[in-house]
Amino acid sequence: MGGRGVQRAAAGLSDYQPLVRYAERLWPDIQGIRWTHWWNGQFALTPDFYPRLHAPAPGVFIALGYSGRGVALATSMGKVLAAAVGGAAPSDLAIPVTPIRRIPLHAFWRLGVAGRVAYGRLRDAVGF
Repeated sequence: MGGRGVQRAAAGLSDYQPLVRYAERLWPDIQGIRWTHWWNGQFALTPDFYPRLHAPAPGVFIALGYSGRGVALATSMGKVLAAAVGGAAPSDLAIPVTPIRRIPLHAFWRLGVAGRVAYGRLRDAVGF
């Protein structure tokens, strides 16, 4: 079950209870099962939700910014990285090589995420 969780290292199983409750609402037959595996972490969200390919130095490539869709996009980006490392011209790559740019107000990301998660949970609670 995936979803937005705590934006820090998980302190224990209680950090995952909102996801468990949501899963149980979706699939009532799973109520009472014992959950055995958990993980959490931050994902790289970009302002336009497009992944990024950077080349900060000759022969060095960075692929990131999958905006929560990393399993599929990272697999596809592997082909792009292989082409880049193999010497393909940047103009021939499926993803453009772009400069690394700072995200405005990034220092406040935790506050923004916490507010948006709280808003989403409130909407869920009232049935939106």
